[in-house]
Amino acid sequence: MGRKYDAVLILSCKPDEKGNLTGYATSRLEKALRIFGLGETNRIALSGKSSGQMRDYLLKKEVSETHIKYEDFSLDTAGNAIFSKLELALKNNWEKIAVISSDFHIPRAKEIFDFIYGCRFDIKYFGANYSDGIDFEEKELESLNKFRETFDGIKSGNDLDIIPRLFERHELYKNLADKKNLMVRLMRQL
Repeated sequence: MGRKYDAVLILSCKPDEKGNLTGYATSRLEKALRIFGLGETNRIALSGKSSGQMRDYLLKKEVSETHIKYEDFSLDTAGNAIFSKLELALKNNWEKIAVISSDFHIPRAKEIFDFIYGCRFDIKYFGANYSDGIDFEEKELESLNKFRETFDGIKSGNDLDIIPRLFERHELYKNLADKKNLMVRLMRQL
């Protein structure tokens, strides 16, 4: 019997004011470790700027470096989806992926990943339960509406249109100093 997932993909989140992983990040990591420990995958993938710190956490939990893959270009959930798809999933021929984020973030992450990845992939979503009393509902809806507006008119899974749109219209990516080289590199992977 094969493994249930080609990889479990953990979405990173901003570190705290001291630069340390937050409870949100560690709850996501622990959720992935449970799936990994059950043998449902032999690969943990990390997506986002704090991937290095998350990798260090996994190494301290005795996950071998050979079982960890990551991309550290993405700055938000849309970036997590685009860069993980191109830098991890397509490069490694992954089709079955378990995506882990915080419970409150899963509905937005699911809509974004389903749109970016398209129907070719089998993605399951797992929410990590952690709460510090903050209500994210309004922020999540606002972010999802911005995503919908940014990618309006593009067909789900169409990388040739999604990638340029990210760098043309998305607030976090359109002013990157190296955006042209990064966009060219991504387009070459298709």
